[in-house]
Amino acid sequence: MPKDVTEIYALYRLLAVCHTVVVDRDHNGEIIYQASSPDELALIQGAKQMGLTLIDKNTTTMTIKNEHTGRDDVYEILAEFPFDSTRKRMSLIVKFGNEIIHLCKGADNIMLPRINFDNRNNDKI
Repeated sequence: MPKDVTEIYALYRLLAVCHTVVVDRDHNGEIIYQASSPDELALIQGAKQMGLTLIDKNTTTMTIKNEHTGRDDVYEILAEFPFDSTRKRMSLIVKFGNEIIHLCKGADNIMLPRINFDNRNNDKI
């Protein structure tokens, strides 16, 4: 996969996985999302429009229906650092297959100073 496509996929995977949204189902089995803010809901819906749909979540795992691969991707939730007014960001550590992934999202004035744009071409951090 070209590097730019990989980076775009990583962005939408972040949106699909790094959140505090709860998955409920109505009497017809349709998914209903319960979000702590309209922003959280919008991010989940954006990921869904790009083919990554949150279909299940509990305290230890979440499942994303990946329309690109045709699989249901199960992420094991290892640690969650919720958004708060001090950190102004949320972090989530998950295990996907043999890979441990740290995902973080937050306010632009908090996140941008922490990005090292000089190392953007590095594959590993």
